[in-house]
Amino acid sequence: MPAEQGVEPWPGEGPVCSVLSEEARLPFIDAVFDRVLIVHALEEAGALRPLLREVWRVMAPEGRLVVIAANRWSYWAQADATPFGHGRPFSRRQLSALLSEAMFEPVASARALYAPPSTWRPFVRAADAFERVGEKVWPAMGGLVLMEAVKRLYAQTARSEGRVLLAKAPNRSRARASESLPKRDT
Repeated sequence: MPAEQGVEPWPGEGPVCSVLSEEARLPFIDAVFDRVLIVHALEEAGALRPLLREVWRVMAPEGRLVVIAANRWSYWAQADATPFGHGRPFSRRQLSALLSEAMFEPVASARALYAPPSTWRPFVRAADAFERVGEKVWPAMGGLVLMEAVKRLYAQTARSEGRVLLAKAPNRSRARASESLPKRDT
């Protein structure tokens, strides 16, 4: 969880599996995760590219990334009274470009949450119908953009002008790396 947000101990019983970290310094070794799920983190991130670079670093080659973010064009993102009315919403094209520049290849996308942001009982009761109809009648208006991407070691980006780019490891000084290691009692 982001340091600014705090951390919720989880699970309630047994060893805690929650982690509190800085966005650009995830406390995991390189290439350890096959799957990563990012839910509403991009909307609130202070620096998108360093965050995605860290996610890329901790993912195994050909690992899968699923991003869920507020849709820029939805009623949910336009209403201040909803959680999606704050932060940085994305269009499908913006999210795809952002992931491509971070050397992820978007492979699938969808939208969800077509029910309007309302607590009015008839709308709440009709939420399932809104979801079924919304996908067919007004697909661009879903409250969420869901995108799946694959980590690539070699990628073409919008800025590469057709050249294939080789991923480079981030510059980390040995002094800074050793500071983050736990100290042993001797």
